[in-house]
Amino acid sequence: MGHSDGGNVALLVGQRRPDLIKRMVVVGANYHYDGLVDFALMSPGTPDFDQWALKYARLAPEGIDHAAEVLRKTNEMLRSGPTMTERDLNEIRVPVLVMAGDDDVSTLTHTVTMFEALSDAQLAIIPGSSHAVLKEHTKDCVRIISRFLTQRLPVRTMSPLRRPPVGEFPGD
Repeated sequence: MGHSDGGNVALLVGQRRPDLIKRMVVVGANYHYDGLVDFALMSPGTPDFDQWALKYARLAPEGIDHAAEVLRKTNEMLRSGPTMTERDLNEIRVPVLVMAGDDDVSTLTHTVTMFEALSDAQLAIIPGSSHAVLKEHTKDCVRIISRFLTQRLPVRTMSPLRRPPVGEFPGD
C-alpha cells in the first residue's frame, strides 16, 4: 500500500517486480506528473513553509537548515515525475485498488485513466475528501481497503461491463 508518492513507487514496483506483490493499494497516486491539479507550490519564507519546516526539523537528523533544500527537490519532483504511461500501467498484472479523494491532487480524469489502464483494478473515490483522505475518512478507507485485500478474486459483479463474467453468484 502506498499513499501519494508511495503509491507512485508502488506502481513502479508493480510494473518492474510483480513477483514481490500479490495485491496493491494506491491512494492519491499519479502515474504522470501532468495528471496533477495545477496548484501553487510551497516556497521558503511563507507561513506554510515555516510551519512545515518546524515539523520537518523534529524528525530530520539534518535539522531545520536542510528544509529549504528538501522543499526545492520536492517541488522539482512534483513538476518532473513520475513519467509512467498508460501502456506501463497495463503491464501491471496484480490486482490494484485505486483510491482517491474527490478533491485530491490528481485530477479525477487522471485517476480514472489510471484505473482504466490497469488490467485488474478497482476504483474508490471517497466523497468529501482531499489528498488527506486516509485521515479525513479513516474508517471508510480501512473498510474499503480491508475488503479489497481479503475478497475472493476475480471479482464477480452482477452486470459486468469491464470485467469478464465469472460464473453464477452463490444462492442464485
